[in-house]
Amino acid sequence: KFFRLALWDFDYKNKNHKNIQVGYVESLDRTYRKNEGNAYYCNIMDKQLQYLDRIEEMMKTEGITMIFVQAPVTKKLYTSCSENKRFDTIISSKGYKYYNFNEWINLTDSIHFADGQHLNQKGVELFNKAVINLCLNTTH
Repeated sequence: KFFRLALWDFDYKNKNHKNIQVGYVESLDRTYRKNEGNAYYCNIMDKQLQYLDRIEEMMKTEGITMIFVQAPVTKKLYTSCSENKRFDTIISSKGYKYYNFNEWINLTDSIHFADGQHLNQKGVELFNKAVINLCLNTTH
C-alpha cells in the first residue's frame, strides 16, 4: 500500500513560467540565478519530530511503509545546513527507508539548478530518472 500526498491544482501565470496544472511550475528562464534561493530554514524542532511520530503511527495503522526522499539542493546550500547530519541520524535511527539525493546523484549547481533550491529541466530529468530507478529496483 502506498500513501501519496495530493498535489494542489493551481493556475499559476507569470511571464517567466509555463502554465502547468499538475502541482508544479516549469520555469522558461534557463539561466542559473546564483543569488536566489540560497537560504532556507534549517532547524529541526521538537514539535516536528512529534508530528513525525504521529504520522508514523497513522501509517502503521494503515499498513503503509514510510519512505523519505530528500530532494537535491545546490552543494553550497546543502553544506550550509548544520542539521543535515542530525536529520540523517534521526531518520536512520527510526529504521525508515531514506534516500538523500544530495548524496546520491552528482549535480552541478550552474548546470542543473535554476537557483539554490530548484532544479532546472536538466536537473529534473536526472532526478526523476534516479527516483524512477530507485522505485523500480526497491521492494516496498
